[in-house]
Amino acid sequence: MTSSHSQNIENILVDSTKNQVSSRFIVPVKRSACVFAHFNFSNLSQSLKQKSLSIQLKKISPFKNFEQYVIWVENDAMVWIWQSSENNLKTKQIKDKIKYIPETILTGSRQKDLIELTKLSTGVEGRIWKNSLLIGSRFWTKEPELHEWNLFLRTHGLKPMAELPKSQPYTLLKEPWYKPTIYQEIFTWIKIIHPLWYISYAAIAVLSFQLTSVVQLSQVNNSLQRQYEQSLQSANEIVTARELAFDSRKSIHQLQQLSPWPMSLKTLADSLQLITDMDATINRWSFNNGELTLDINAKTPDPKLFVEKFESSPFFEDVRINNQTRNSNISLILKVKQKIDYNKFSLDAEEASQE
Repeated sequence: MTSSHSQNIENILVDSTKNQVSSRFIVPVKRSACVFAHFNFSNLSQSLKQKSLSIQLKKISPFKNFEQYVIWVENDAMVWIWQSSENNLKTKQIKDKIKYIPETILTGSRQKDLIELTKLSTGVEGRIWKNSLLIGSRFWTKEPELHEWNLFLRTHGLKPMAELPKSQPYTLLKEPWYKPTIYQEIFTWIKIIHPLWYISYAAIAVLSFQLTSVVQLSQVNNSLQRQYEQSLQSANEIVTARELAFDSRKSIHQLQQLSPWPMSLKTLADSLQLITDMDATINRWSFNNGELTLDINAKTPDPKLFVEKFESSPFFEDVRINNQTRNSNISLILKVKQKIDYNKFSLDAEEASQE
């Protein structure tokens, strides 16, 4: 870039400012005026990369005040710095209208893995590309000697060459060979200039996760509460059924106490009939474990008569007089048969009916 070319650009910028032209202008910065460096910050967190870069630039800068152009590619930074032009009054007036870009990224093209020599507006530039990153750059006012070129290679850990590579022709591009997309610029700005946004995003994500967890826990709690209520209702039903079962078992047990002596009510009825026929009445009676106890009030207090009468019945296997028998009160203990000969009972009943 010649002096006249620079002067023409400067004149256009000044005139555009006076005429309040709203467009921005790209101003190439000569490679001879720049210092280039490549840094890798893969061992640093995202929030510390920009801060670390600022510290490194202050270390390598030969200028008291400088401007910079940085290309971030993930963890790598390709940086050009040059003397600040703030002392130029015209530059101050149009500072918000222009964008300074190093001449390097306006010439040639981005390569993947290559060692090349490129002509510039004035002089030449040696470039070392690795994984599509410019890791080495050096300016000469004219094509270097072979030993100068090999010294440049050795400083970057490369083997010397037998001859210089053919220099690429000079062409000033309309657009830089690397231009971050709007998304990349915004994303880089968020990551580097506003790291607190990341914290906010993380906090929102955590709160969203916690809110989701709370809702899920609430749903689980409601489900468990319903299951508990259903289980409690089932338990109450089980307890009620258990109590009914115990009551039924008790009733069955009581009935089983009578089962060895079938027809006990019939036996008692027949006994009452016999006593009535003998012109007597029952004052009190009880039945326990197969024994029927009768307290009889008779006009003719002859216990033997009653004993003979009951012994003739098919329902009793033993009849005896209780020691409590006194005067007209006769107390008898009748042992009921557990197994009754129903045929005999039927015959006796028929004979009694015929009589």
